[in-house]
Amino acid sequence: MDGGIVTNAAIEGYIRWDLEREHGDLGLESSCDLKPPASSLCKALARHKNSNAAQELVTYIAEKADRDITQARLRLDLVREAETANETQHTIERLPKSVIAVFNAGIKSVREQEEPSRTLGLNAICLVTDGDVSEGIETGIFLERLQALCSPNWDRTAKSDLLDEIIYASRGLLSVWLVEGEKEKVVAYHHDFFFYVQEDYDELLSAVRRNIKLN
Repeated sequence: MDGGIVTNAAIEGYIRWDLEREHGDLGLESSCDLKPPASSLCKALARHKNSNAAQELVTYIAEKADRDITQARLRLDLVREAETANETQHTIERLPKSVIAVFNAGIKSVREQEEPSRTLGLNAICLVTDGDVSEGIETGIFLERLQALCSPNWDRTAKSDLLDEIIYASRGLLSVWLVEGEKEKVVAYHHDFFFYVQEDYDELLSAVRRNIKLN
């Protein structure tokens, strides 16, 4: 399966297949035909007091992956390091080093822009990641707050052009989300990026976030 965004069902199917290919028969009824002998993790999950522990692991990895097959693979790589059921969730909760490196590179590209794009991108990212990752911010409220922070001259600019400018300034770390029956929102492009900002992995973003809270 190539990298990219896929359905939840496809992600879960891939995770079941990979886990049983790596650890043996976990009772997940995956499409893996050649299962190896049970690994330490497989035996630990079989002994777990929760009989659904293996399926719950699949669900948890799928939620962390957020329909991104690359993110699923990175989480599965982390699971290979675990030998007990208790270790798995703790391990998966960590951001993989490769994911941190991708986010670091993304923020670096925002930071290296000329003004006003640099300030626009940094403030936009911090505004969106200040709330609930699943909700984002309604576009109208987001633009009002961002204008108050950055004071750009947007009076004669169409909203769609404004959003394009902001998404570009964020170097794709933000996206516009429109669900039928709901108001248009600006969201972090992946929930792991939301966690990355919230947990202050980047010192510059941390400083911008503190400044926003003061204002």
